[in-house]
Amino acid sequence: MEKITPVDIEQRQFNVSFRGFDRKEVDTFMDEVVQSLEEMIRENNMLKEEIDQLKKELQGFENKEKTLNEAICSINRIAEEIKANAEREAELILKNAEAEGEKQIYEANQRIAKLKDEIYELRKQRILFESGLKSLIRTHEDLLSKAFGGELSEDSLPPD
Repeated sequence: MEKITPVDIEQRQFNVSFRGFDRKEVDTFMDEVVQSLEEMIRENNMLKEEIDQLKKELQGFENKEKTLNEAICSINRIAEEIKANAEREAELILKNAEAEGEKQIYEANQRIAKLKDEIYELRKQRILFESGLKSLIRTHEDLLSKAFGGELSEDSLPPD
């Protein structure tokens, strides 16, 4: 079936017969049909244009949605990477701090051991010094005792 256009309706001619329809009524009705069909075609074209425009807008929104989804995925991926990097960095900082703490404890223990050794050496030196001093004092006492003939008393010591 062919599409009938308003022009087809306007140009359509009917044969006149003896008992046919009133020509004026048919022409008037045909004019109304033509106007109605023209308006429907205009409305149909307008609706098609509107549908095309809405399809374009929908495509634009779908593209924006796709872009937003990609951006969200990218942001989530970056956030995960940042989080993983931060965790690795925190772990590294913690390990470095622990290593530095252990190093400082080791150095402190080394210093304590060295100080203990120095204290031990100083005590040994004090004991040797005291022993030597006592020995020197005894030797001097013996010499003085021999020099003054016997026992020493404070009276027998020479004046200062």
